[in-house]
Amino acid sequence: MEKSKIVTIYVNTDPHPFEKGKISYEEVVPIAFPNPDYEQYIYKVSYFIKNSSHEGTLEKGGHPVEVVDEMSFTVANPKRS
Repeated sequence: MEKSKIVTIYVNTDPHPFEKGKISYEEVVPIAFPNPDYEQYIYKVSYFIKNSSHEGTLEKGGHPVEVVDEMSFTVANPKRS
């Protein structure tokens, strides 16, 4: 039996289906802020994995992170760059 390729991630507490694999800053931000303006704003993205002490941040142009089921992301209100 094949494992599901879709997991549930939470972005600013809202659940979203996401295909297993890696997720980047540029993929998370538009979930929280549709049509983000990367030239005028800096978005702060942090994440943590439920039932784990693993947490971190994502940065624009940085390395993506492997998603796991029920992983949570917080995208802070944008600040002018």
